[in-house]
Amino acid sequence: MLAAFRRLKSLLPKQKRPSPASRRRAFSVEALETRCLMAMDLFAAPTPQLFVEQPASTADGSNVFVSSTGSVANAAAFSESLPMRGDYGLTAEGEPADDLVGFAKALAATTTVLFGADWHSGTTDQRQLFQDGAKYLPFVNVTNPNRSPNQTASQNNITAYPTWVFPDGSRLEGVQSLATISLRSGVAIPTSETPYLSQLNNTNVGIGSPLHVPIDAYSPTGRPLTVSVASSNPSVIAASVLTNNRSLQIKTDFGDMVFELFEDKAPRAAGQVIQLAQSNFYDGIIFHRIISNFMIQGGDPTGTGTSGSTLPVFNDQYHLDLQHNRAGVLSYAKAGDDTNNSQFFITAGPTRHLDFNHSVFGQLVEGNEVRQAISQTATAAGDRPVNPVIMRDVSVFEDAENAMLLLRSLGAAGGTSEITVTVSDGQGNQSSRMFVATVVADVANGRPFLNDIPTLQATAGVPLSYTLTSQDKESNTPFYDGLPLGEVEFDLTVNSSTGVVNFIAPPGFVGELEFLVGVRQNEPANTSEIWDTQVVKVQVDLPPIDLKLGSASDSGVSNSDRITNASELTFTVTSVRSGATVEILVGDQVVGSTTATGLTAQVVVPSAAAIGQGSVAFVARRNVDGRIATSAPVNVVLDHAAPLPLASGVFPAIIAAGLAFELNLSHSEEDQGLRYALQNALDGMTIAGSTGMVQWTPGADQGGDHSFAVLLSDIAGNTSSQSVIDIKVATAPLASADTAHTLKNEAVTIDVLSNDVDSGGGMDTASVQIVESPSIGTAEVLSDGRIRYVPADNFVGQVQFKYVVAEVYFGQYSSQATVTVNIRNSRWRNPQNHLDVSMDGRVTAFDALQIINYLNSGQPSNLLDSNATAPPYVDTNDDLRVTALDALLVINFLNTPTQSGGGEGEPLISDNAKFPSRGQMNPQDPLMMIAQWQQLPSITDRRLERPGTLSLQNRN
Repeated sequence: MLAAFRRLKSLLPKQKRPSPASRRRAFSVEALETRCLMAMDLFAAPTPQLFVEQPASTADGSNVFVSSTGSVANAAAFSESLPMRGDYGLTAEGEPADDLVGFAKALAATTTVLFGADWHSGTTDQRQLFQDGAKYLPFVNVTNPNRSPNQTASQNNITAYPTWVFPDGSRLEGVQSLATISLRSGVAIPTSETPYLSQLNNTNVGIGSPLHVPIDAYSPTGRPLTVSVASSNPSVIAASVLTNNRSLQIKTDFGDMVFELFEDKAPRAAGQVIQLAQSNFYDGIIFHRIISNFMIQGGDPTGTGTSGSTLPVFNDQYHLDLQHNRAGVLSYAKAGDDTNNSQFFITAGPTRHLDFNHSVFGQLVEGNEVRQAISQTATAAGDRPVNPVIMRDVSVFEDAENAMLLLRSLGAAGGTSEITVTVSDGQGNQSSRMFVATVVADVANGRPFLNDIPTLQATAGVPLSYTLTSQDKESNTPFYDGLPLGEVEFDLTVNSSTGVVNFIAPPGFVGELEFLVGVRQNEPANTSEIWDTQVVKVQVDLPPIDLKLGSASDSGVSNSDRITNASELTFTVTSVRSGATVEILVGDQVVGSTTATGLTAQVVVPSAAAIGQGSVAFVARRNVDGRIATSAPVNVVLDHAAPLPLASGVFPAIIAAGLAFELNLSHSEEDQGLRYALQNALDGMTIAGSTGMVQWTPGADQGGDHSFAVLLSDIAGNTSSQSVIDIKVATAPLASADTAHTLKNEAVTIDVLSNDVDSGGGMDTASVQIVESPSIGTAEVLSDGRIRYVPADNFVGQVQFKYVVAEVYFGQYSSQATVTVNIRNSRWRNPQNHLDVSMDGRVTAFDALQIINYLNSGQPSNLLDSNATAPPYVDTNDDLRVTALDALLVINFLNTPTQSGGGEGEPLISDNAKFPSRGQMNPQDPLMMIAQWQQLPSITDRRLERPGTLSLQNRN
């Protein structure tokens, strides 16, 4: 099918079509028929002869002319009327005027004869003095088609045009006045106020082929006329009067032709000829092609049939009511589908093979005798008239006398209806005629035609769907097809059954594309061309331009919120093409631009900070070959200011360990997306990023001073760090066990807090409480936090009690600590000088010897042992035990050269030895002490002298 359809490209106006004589130019029109095909060949039924005046018939009541003065009853229940338009010269109201139709008919009733030539302007001037009565004159044409005198001219000795021959045999040559004609003929000019209606003959109306019936009326007084119509059988044939159409008058030397234009149903076609006529385009143009019994054609300013006006060609415009089904049809000639310009033709009869192939836009109302005379003129090769037939003046006007009926068959073939037409002048004067219309089958099968297709708008790369629609008066099944035009490749498919067109322009294309579509019917049509085609124009543009801020330029919390602190912005612009200029604007200022290298462009705005702060509307502008498109504004918030810091003092200076701590920070930008974060966060401390809620439960091991910071980040990514925040964690004190010594019957005051620890920074001395009292004796807390213990009378031994203490900030109490008190019989340590064992006021070797002798005596080292009978003050380190350490403390002191009473040499226990300093030796080091003592000299007279050896028993 597509191969057969491609031949339709030959109908495009871009291509020239050959003719027998030469290759035609772009405006050349196609042949309307071949000479062997006559207009009448398509019908077997009788052709209506609507322009032929026939005698009135009274046998069946048809073709009756009725005139009256005054009101007339409505002729039928179904009628339409149309007030005539225009303004003619009027006679005074109520006064009769010359009745020129009556005058012409009265002359014809005598032997008066008007001899002349129908092509002769003088003859035409003479006849037009009779206005609508011209066609009733006793006129005899005395020339041949080639304008030479015919035999009648010779027989009647006619040598001048026009020539009047009156009943008395007298003659007058040249154009005569009506008064002279009346005087010489002896016929008085009648007067009348009654409108006149030309003969209307019985006619046939084809099923599916509405028929236009011209109403040629005449008003003697010049008053505007109103025409109404009534159908006696409206269900069989409907009758109506056309409205709101102007008329076209073509003046020639043959006479005038008046057409009603179908502005209501073919506005594009009628509008073109109106525009040309009003510009005087047709004045002086000839009818260049005349075929008797077929048509006359004109409208080419060159007179060759190959040219037209400077107006653009326009697409065909068809309507099911507008068919070539009678004489006088005014239709466009063309070189192919949709190439109408200025040339038109007027049919001599039905030419059904032209239906829906040529655009009908008018119908002859008055002047059919002129059309007939023109069609008889002699022609030469190419049907060109031997003598020019010139359109002297072509004008558009409002016709106030004539009208046009439309008869539409609604019933079955054979049905009839009496059509009554009445013309009235609005002053009570009217005339009526009646004729019979018969429904007949229409044997013509017209081709389908496409409904108008607008210029389509498409987006490059985006599928476009459009549904072709068509009309067919026989409702035959349509067949659709199409093919691309031009050099640009694009996708096109046409569903032959549904008419759905699917079109895709190539991505990145901008401009106009065209494709050809056509429709035909599956059944054969008896038209000159079976396809109706249209060139469809598609305006293709790029998709709507889209602008987005690049994610890399969208700083802050989100990379899609268009809030940024970036100093350079990169925008992505889509729906461009290579070579397009792409700009970013703020208002009218271009802030960034580039030349696209593909379908997407990256445009950099280098100085975003210079644009300012706050919400800024950015717009992308695309320029493709002068086609400008802009995107919708994209609002971007430019924010280059860091958040204000938190107010000082919002965090407490100290908090309690083990207790949940919460602090909800607040900031003026919190509801604008501000984010909180911790820097150098403490173990276990958290902060809610959006609300600033700080939560922390410090552990007992986290007491003391700590530091951290809060980082503020706004939604644009600007940050500010709160200065370092110092916070102290107060923990419960760590109370340690205490040991105290006293003699029997002597009280002792114990500084229990001296060895306790509070990492929070302080203990509350007033908070000391004894939680477990001693079993013997009494204990009380003093105001400074110390505890005073009083032993029971004569008690010797060991006693314990327990206490707690709280920290000073939050009152957190320590765990219980044990205090041990040793009560002894006597003192074993010199309170004045713990190394002066002998109590002689001096520290000598003798002091050490007493301790060594006690150790060698075999008595218990535990002084609290009841069997111990140690001398006073042998417990130099006050640990209630006598050990080598007690002697060593004295010896070490004596071997220090700087000490009073010491000997020579280095200390036995130096800073590099096991015991770094005096008083810090532990009794758990006996082997070290033995090693030291083995180097001592013998002891004489309380002094150590060399050589000598001191030995110790293996004792603890």
